[in-house]
Amino acid sequence: MAKSSAYYLQSLVTSTETVRLAATVATNRFINRLGVHPASGAYAAGVTQQAGVTGDRRTIDTDGISIVEVGAAIASIDLPLTSDATGKARPATGAEIINARALDTATGTGVEFIRVKLVSS
Repeated sequence: MAKSSAYYLQSLVTSTETVRLAATVATNRFINRLGVHPASGAYAAGVTQQAGVTGDRRTIDTDGISIVEVGAAIASIDLPLTSDATGKARPATGAEIINARALDTATGTGVEFIRVKLVSS
């Protein structure tokens, strides 16, 4: 389900944390507690809902249902997701860290957002 006028994606966050950013981060992307987008396939503490620059404090979604931008096709619901190097969601493979599970599908072309169920670690 792409973010468009036909759909309204809604989050249901049950836990948040505040992190100090160590780099410029984009909105609706995975982020770690060091305040940067994680390396591809690495652990993410949550999803930022606001963009920011180094030194800013941002609240991140850490548990519940959040909205994240996708960087690849998401073929099925409940697909395990990890982060790419820019914080966008992509399917997890092999031993990569699972940061969330897909609640929507996406083609992976253009700018698309999906709902995800964050996985607590």
